[in-house]
Amino acid sequence: MVIVGGGTAGSVVASRLSADPDVSVCVLEGGPSDVGDQRILQLRNWINLLESEFDYDYPIVPQPRGNSHLRQARARVLGGCSSHNTMISFLPPPEDFADWVAAGAAGWSYEEMVPLWKRLAINIVPVAPQHRNPLAEDFVAACHTALGVPIHDDFNAAPFADGAGFFPVGYHPETGVRSSASVAYLHPHLDRPNLTILTNHWAYHLDPEAGISVNIGQGWRDGGAWGVEGSSGAGSGGAGQSGAGQSGAGQSGAGQDGAESGGAGQSGAGQSGAGNGERVLIRARHEYVLCAGAVDTPRLLLHSGFGPARQLERLGIKVKADLPGVGENLLDHPESLILWEASREIPPMSAMDSDAGLFVRRDPGAERPDLMFHLYQIPFTFNTERLGYDVPRHGFGMTPNVPRPRSAGRLTLADSDPGTKPLLDFRYFTDPEGYDERTIVDGLRLAREVAATEPFAKWIAREIAPGPALRSDEELSSYGRAAHHTVYHPAGTCRMGSPGDELSVVDPELRLKGVPHVRLADASIFPLMPSVNPMVTVLMIGERAADLISAELNRA
Repeated sequence: MVIVGGGTAGSVVASRLSADPDVSVCVLEGGPSDVGDQRILQLRNWINLLESEFDYDYPIVPQPRGNSHLRQARARVLGGCSSHNTMISFLPPPEDFADWVAAGAAGWSYEEMVPLWKRLAINIVPVAPQHRNPLAEDFVAACHTALGVPIHDDFNAAPFADGAGFFPVGYHPETGVRSSASVAYLHPHLDRPNLTILTNHWAYHLDPEAGISVNIGQGWRDGGAWGVEGSSGAGSGGAGQSGAGQSGAGQSGAGQDGAESGGAGQSGAGQSGAGNGERVLIRARHEYVLCAGAVDTPRLLLHSGFGPARQLERLGIKVKADLPGVGENLLDHPESLILWEASREIPPMSAMDSDAGLFVRRDPGAERPDLMFHLYQIPFTFNTERLGYDVPRHGFGMTPNVPRPRSAGRLTLADSDPGTKPLLDFRYFTDPEGYDERTIVDGLRLAREVAATEPFAKWIAREIAPGPALRSDEELSSYGRAAHHTVYHPAGTCRMGSPGDELSVVDPELRLKGVPHVRLADASIFPLMPSVNPMVTVLMIGERAADLISAELNRA
């Protein structure tokens, strides 16, 4: 097995499959290892990883009704976005999976997914008492008083329709270390002789018969696939070596048993001796599992000739399979911000500076929330400062978020160079009914109700943004869309569906339609966006993929 992407799902697939000593697994990860790197491992440092050497940092195309200045963070490190995010960890509500089944994902019901949830290896706990900030505690109490929502001790204890509380987080409270997919699924098994992890190996072309083409080095720069950085990344094994291999993984002979390597240098997959920028071809004997995420999985497919035929032909890329859905259905969770100046210095304790939140259902008869808020205990001012608003020395904010957005965009290629970043057009707030826009406006109004309620109100010196002068729906919509951010949840670009669905890319067994020996397992397969932070859903996709592959191997 060759797994492309050692991220959230890829770590799960690699760990579960390599538990069978008769299955040889090779993981290709484009970034460095996270082993021993406290910049990655310490959860609270997540915000410093944005736009860093550990971030592919994708711009978006101009948005006619949204914020065109956004950058989409995509992790460039072992563990993927679970090594890069806040580790907020929700089991989605049953209705979310019912929507998936209705969209053609047979076998993905809530009842079928719960067993996967129960066996997840990451350590998910509500924010620990020692990390509970008084500001967040007063926020939770005010949400209950102002809006009448229940307070949840553990959001994952049972499905909920609304409520406030401290988030469930994947971390180890005693050390502050994130319980990422790599920490939980790979680190304990780096000495498995049948598991090879090749970091700084960036896959850029797939031919299921010949193999997957890989560029070895410290990465690439936009505008040229082979503009490899010369400096050695922290935690990596240096030029052409597997950083994870220093801890035991990467030393096995996957090149002899599970994958074959050819091309430049004829380097064995288990022990790459290639230098910066060298290219090799690695071939799976059984199957490729693409786990590169909702941006880089469709990007790899398109550059390999799997995608909309007209688009590929226009760029001079040979069409291997006409799959019109590759790159379509680009989803995200947009959220805006109401920003306050604090009336006092905010105490320092926190798990990751966004420890508590609020869920609201605007329809009293609904069984799941349709509006979510994170409470940021820091002044998250990336977008408001650009609009001319003050940056407080001590500040905090609430972020009205659209849990199930109705706007969808698309990912396309800019040109035929694999090193050129793709074009991401999320088409934020373009749904014809204006549902997403209405959700943000309602959220800003509800946030003001919470802000006017004690004990939260005493923390607020003044509202900075949008500012008390903005009151009408039109004013709040204009501000909310101009200042909106992303929670870095791109998804849906290779969506799962029934075999008869022309725009589905994978079937419910995660097999790439019409292409043998290739599966997908990451957020790109989402038919619809879950109502909550999606990391747990991606982990469960990894678990499901491992089950499907193991069952097939056993039948064989």
